[in-house]
Amino acid sequence: MHTKATVGALVIGPAAAVLYADARWDSLTLTVAAPFAGAALVVLFVLAGAGARARKDFFAYFARTRRFSYCDEAEVRPLTPLLRAGDRRQFAHYMEGPLPPAAAGLGCALTHYTFEVERHDDDGRHWESHPFTICVVELECAIQRFSDFFLCSRGEIPGRLGRLLDDEACWIPHSASHALELESSAFADRFELRTRSAQNEIALRQLFSPSFIVWLATHPLAPKFEYSAGTVVLYLDGHIDDGGKLDFFLEAAAQIAGRITAEVRESVAIGR
Repeated sequence: MHTKATVGALVIGPAAAVLYADARWDSLTLTVAAPFAGAALVVLFVLAGAGARARKDFFAYFARTRRFSYCDEAEVRPLTPLLRAGDRRQFAHYMEGPLPPAAAGLGCALTHYTFEVERHDDDGRHWESHPFTICVVELECAIQRFSDFFLCSRGEIPGRLGRLLDDEACWIPHSASHALELESSAFADRFELRTRSAQNEIALRQLFSPSFIVWLATHPLAPKFEYSAGTVVLYLDGHIDDGGKLDFFLEAAAQIAGRITAEVRESVAIGR
């Protein structure tokens, strides 16, 4: 509010509003109300800008205190279905750095991600937004062990198919994948595990060990993730801007990435 531009706008804006109202409507009421309306618009504009700067400052501080690098915007390679979804994609508050100790030696990218689908209706063209908070981990060591698999919310696919069959908003490849049932009712109530025919199902069942299934079934965030082309992407619905929840999300990413790498190392050791 104390910047020169804001002070100037608060002086010039109401004055211009008075002149315009007096010349256009010739009404004392509108002439008196015009400067207050002009000042209110300036204040709202300043508040909107302050909110954006506050979010940027928060994420920059969050990244710095976790030994992450930060940039306001970035691009992520579209290696998994979610990262290829929609007609256009945006990444904001991009942070890159090491995962917690549960996945020592692995790095990740944490960012707000939005894909948009173009819609056409009687009102014309508009864009439908789908916001997520995602954590991307490169796991090239797992390529020989795993092909593609997707852990989504139970009911997410049938619900979307009912409304969006063959729609780009339904990014999980339903027609080219099939469900894999695991022996846990708690897990089945929360998640659906899907995979492609190229994936070795025995390897996938070994990955989802009983302890890993219990951890997923009881985790407060219910983290969903997908693996493809040596990349695992964890995602939560919406743009998360709570530091504690982001830390918890990073810990979940470390647990999942650590579990995948541990399974790969075990399979290599057995093979030798």
